[in-house]
Amino acid sequence: ASQKREVKAFDVSKDKAGQAVVKIEFYLPAVEATYAITYTVARDGVIRVDNEFKPQNPEKLPEIPRVGLLLAMPEGFENIDYYGRGPHENYCDRQTSAFAGIYKTTMAEQIIPYVCAQEFGQRTATRWLIISNKEGRGLKLSGLPLFEFSAVPYTPEDLTQNWRGEKHFIDVPRRNNLCISIDLAQMGVGGDDSWGARPHPQYLITPQAYSWSFIIEPVK
Repeated sequence: ASQKREVKAFDVSKDKAGQAVVKIEFYLPAVEATYAITYTVARDGVIRVDNEFKPQNPEKLPEIPRVGLLLAMPEGFENIDYYGRGPHENYCDRQTSAFAGIYKTTMAEQIIPYVCAQEFGQRTATRWLIISNKEGRGLKLSGLPLFEFSAVPYTPEDLTQNWRGEKHFIDVPRRNNLCISIDLAQMGVGGDDSWGARPHPQYLITPQAYSWSFIIEPVK
């Protein structure tokens, strides 16, 4: 939905605490919706990110596969620490065996080479996530209160197929940097019959307005 987004407004101001506030408003023509993102930058470099998605005609839309945004880290930031469900990938309808805890992993360890190219590596119920380089510098993202994420060297578009079997995983070039999906929610994977079954209704994302927030802060 965001690939053909149109910028409708851009505003920079200061709030009463002297923090810089940057707000960008987009129109998403593919789904006839507005999306606004606001960055509030504190003096110590901590950034609060507020997101708001509003479809104009939700009754005309199908279920939403994911509500979130994508963040790209530079090459060399490959260490992943997080407090959430793990250690293996998990989804809203595949998380019973994934227990909440603090986990350490790397970009290479996140790769799951499914034969048929597809998205992978989601983590749910995340309190915080740290992406760092070998010197320990990086970014910490904290949910308000929780978020989901994946951190892999592929974008969703890299792994998208027009028809199943069009791409095999070995055919998809691996990027040199992490692509991090910061999500309010992702729909379930379904497949109760091992193939083809849709997710149960409680694991679908209904087309409606959504808002979510998280914090970004430097790790030195």
